[in-house]
This record gives sequence, C-alpha cells and structure tokens, in this order.
Amino acid sequence: MNTRFTADQVATWCNGRVVSGSPDSELEGLAIDTRKVTSRQLFAAIVGPNHDAHAFVAQAANAGAGAIMINTGREDTQAELSNATVITVPDTTRGIGDLAAGHRAQFTGVVVALTGSSGKTTTKEMIASVLEADAPCLKTEGNLNNDFGVPLTLLSRRDEHVRAVIEMGMNHRGEISRLAEIANPDIGLVTNVGTAHIEFLGSRDEIAAEKGDLFAAISSDGTAVANWDDERVREQSKRAAGAVISFGTTPEAMVYADDVRFHASGAYHFTLITKNGRATASIHGLGETTVINALAAAAVGVACDLDLDCIVRGLGNYRGIAGRMSKLSLGQHIHLIDDTYNANPQSMGAAITSVAQLSANGRAIAVLGGMGELGDNAGQAHRDAGKQVFEAGISLLVTVGEAAREIAEGATAAGMSESSVRSFDAHDAAAEATDQALSDGDWVLVKGSRAARMEKIVEALRQARSNEESN
Repeated sequence: MNTRFTADQVATWCNGRVVSGSPDSELEGLAIDTRKVTSRQLFAAIVGPNHDAHAFVAQAANAGAGAIMINTGREDTQAELSNATVITVPDTTRGIGDLAAGHRAQFTGVVVALTGSSGKTTTKEMIASVLEADAPCLKTEGNLNNDFGVPLTLLSRRDEHVRAVIEMGMNHRGEISRLAEIANPDIGLVTNVGTAHIEFLGSRDEIAAEKGDLFAAISSDGTAVANWDDERVREQSKRAAGAVISFGTTPEAMVYADDVRFHASGAYHFTLITKNGRATASIHGLGETTVINALAAAAVGVACDLDLDCIVRGLGNYRGIAGRMSKLSLGQHIHLIDDTYNANPQSMGAAITSVAQLSANGRAIAVLGGMGELGDNAGQAHRDAGKQVFEAGISLLVTVGEAAREIAEGATAAGMSESSVRSFDAHDAAAEATDQALSDGDWVLVKGSRAARMEKIVEALRQARSNEESN
C-alpha cells in the first residue's frame, strides 16, 4: 500500500501533462497553501474568488515542493519554474479532486464517508476512535470537508492506515455527489437532515436529496449506515444499492441503546445492542445528541466487522472537541458550555435543552448569537429558538448581534419575562452583563454560528473570572 505517487501518475489521473522536469518525480501529499508546503509535496495553484495561487508558485518551489500543478495556458507562471517539475491540468480545483480519486483507487482499505446537517465532526471523531481501537485510521482533520479538504485528507494517507473516515460538507446542490466521486466510499453514513444551508437548497426535502447522494454513491458491495430516528434519512437509504445498517434510539434500529444514563462526570452510560449481542458502553459528552452520535459510530464499527468489545473500547476512548459542548470552569462551581463552533436550528435546540438538563438545581443561562445560511427561514428559526429557551426553563437569555435579537423576541413572545432577556450589539458588552449576572452553581451555554464569533464571549468570561480570582 504505497501512499506516494509520481508526476506521471498525477498527469494521467488529472487529464494533464508533465511539461517540465521528470515524469518519475516521486511525490507525497498535497499543499494548496505556500505557507504549509513540505518537501516532496505537490503544490496545486488554486484559482479562488479572491486569490490566484499561480502568483506564488515560485515560493512553493523554493519551499521544497516536489512538483507544481498549474492550469493549462499559464505559460507566464511556467517561466518562473524552469528547474521544477511542472504539471499542467485543465483546472487545478478539479485536478486535485481527480488526483485524490486516482490515489484513493490504489487504497485497498475501507473508506467511510459521512455527511449530515449537524453532528458531522463529533460523529467523525467518534467513528475514528472506534476504528483506531482496532487499527490505525486516517481521518478528516478539523472540518476539512469540502472540495479542497477531502482531497487534502485523502492525499495525507500514510502507509500504516488501514481505514479512512472522511467528513463531507455541502451548502449547494451537487457537492456531495462530487465528493463521493472523489472518495469512492465503501461505507456511507448520513447523521440527519435538518435545515442548515436551506438558504441555498430551498427546502428540507432538497437537503435530504443532497445528503442522500452519498447513499446513492455506495456500490452494491458497500454499506449505507442510516439514522432510523430521522424519517428523511430512512427514505434516502432506499437509494443505496448495498446493505443498510440502521441505528437509532429504539429497537426498530439494528444498532440501538437501552438504559441510557447520564453521569455527573460528563459521560453517558448505556447498553449497546447490535446483531452481535449487547454490552455496557460509555461515551464522554454533554449534549443530548451524544448517544445518537455514538450509535452512529458503533454502527460503522459493525459495518467494518469489528467485534463488540473493540467498538465499546473505542467509544470509551473518545474525548470531546473544543468548541462543541465543551465544559469549562469559571470558578465558584460555575460551568461554561462552549458550543461556539457553529449553529443551526437543530443543534441550537439540542444545546438549549442540554444546558437546561445539566443545570439541575442551579440556573441555566444562554448566551446566543445568530444562525447563518437560513434564507427566508431565518426570522422564524431564530424566534423558534427563543421559544425553546423559554420552554426549557432558561433563567437568563443574553443575545449578541442583530440576527439574535429575534431569539430574544421569540423568548418574550412565548412568555419569558423581559427582565430575563437582554440583547447587545457588541460581544464585550454582552460578556460583561453575563459576568455580572453569574452566581454560584450556574450553567452557561455560549453558542452561535461561525460568523457570530461567540468564542469572543467565552474568552471574555474566562478572562473576567481569572481577573477576579487574582484580585
């Protein structure tokens, strides 16, 4: 299982041509950022909406790139690379995907791909933990899940990797089918179908169809892994040509949980039930979606023919991800739940419910920013979140930014006291007001979409509490 490739192979896979240097040049890995080029990597000059990397090919060569991929017709660039191996392709963005597809075809191990409206990255990490309990596994780092990230991940494979788990994201129709074409997965998982990116796809059914393109890409020898709690995922699983393994919270699913219990240490304990038997399992996490994500990972383990002990061990090895329902201490028994990485209506609702449950006899406080890419549904989605805040029994709601004001409006319209709702335009003002309101035993949720930059609230609260302790 050789993870290296030659310049000639690149040209063959990408419908390109080696125009200078040696076709036998041996390459390893891909870079699209000159600041991250390492020796022997292929550097691809991507043309983006704001930058054209053809302007930086000389820097890439000087940094040690083994070869340079450029667009056909860019002779001006080629002139700067007289001593380098240069490969021309019709389009470098398409080219890196074709390169990754060609390289992936040399891999005899199992490739797992997953997509969904929410929970992708957490579920990906859980799957990787399960697979790593058996053998070394390649996984998507962070959320490199688009037409750049998927090729970068696949081309980072090392010789010791036995399996790969690849996260796939999208915000426009047709993107999942292209990513599936590149990764050619043996196992495809859809976590759920929500309303994230509805601004671009128009309806939840269109989102379901886009996610279902992953199932449609699985061959008759492959396996679709489907969330049986989600009716749209169930329906889309019919598009799979191969076997279907279902997971969910009821015995209707092939992989399900019984006797679920949450421990104050921050872990869920449950009985994992599969076709291979049952076992006691535990998984670290705070959100109410922790168990369903763990079941998804367990179902992938079943699809990979791992024994139950290995699956349970892998789930037990999992630890949370920063910015995704991460528990931090602010002192005085005040707990902060950092869920600032992103937000959509489904994950927002789950987080609100979770902090209310976690607060037990204390107060639950929600500091919320806006949610993006909701189109015409944005106003109603934010107002619905406000209603959830009230219905969950949140004691204090603090919103940040214009979009989030509709969360406040939804909360007061549902019956929340105006004195318990505060809205701010600036992060520092919101953080200061939140800090002043905190008392012993509080649980504080901070959440919003990437654009809302809610991590600023987390940083400000931690700094404020640190200053108080040092005074």
